[in-house]
Amino acid sequence: MRNKERSKKMLLPISMGLFMVLSITALIIPALAQVQMADSLGVDDASGSPGSYVEVPVIINNTKNGPIESMGFYIEYDKSVINLTAERIKTGDLTSDWLCMPEIGEDKDLIMLAGMLETCTPIANGSTGSVVILNFSVIGNEGDSSPINITEIRMKNVAEEEGTAPAKNATFSVGLWGDLNNNGIPADRDDVILMLKAYLGFI
Repeated sequence: MRNKERSKKMLLPISMGLFMVLSITALIIPALAQVQMADSLGVDDASGSPGSYVEVPVIINNTKNGPIESMGFYIEYDKSVINLTAERIKTGDLTSDWLCMPEIGEDKDLIMLAGMLETCTPIANGSTGSVVILNFSVIGNEGDSSPINITEIRMKNVAEEEGTAPAKNATFSVGLWGDLNNNGIPADRDDVILMLKAYLGFI
């Protein structure tokens, strides 16, 4: 009887240990199973004046382990400063023949892109370009700002392997019309230089 009691006492910590190992393994395996399919996915800093509309492209950089045929991610931002509607979310250069299915939420927006149809072109390895164009309306006041964060990035390639990419987040600033350097003086010499650089392709 004593031997049986000892065996039960020994089995209890062993069972608990195995349970913990299996639980941790279950958490680690899904993360390890996701392949990195790009160097980054995200946005650059942007700005606009109150009442204007500003297009912000979501850029995927240097794709790999593809070709990629579908993806989804959340966009988080301050909806009292900038705003989106489903109609103002369009496909980008690399997804021009894909289906774009946005879902506007209270706190964040879900964007899903499907390119697995026969009429769609998967994103080839080594590609860099826009996957979505976000046309924000600026509803905040001068001096306001909002983060633009990309979260929960999920992708699938043509072999149906699951993947992801590091997020590249940014800030949207509300300023005066023509005040590109946000110094409070619209269309000054520095603003003109910035506009000329952009027009000529230097930035």
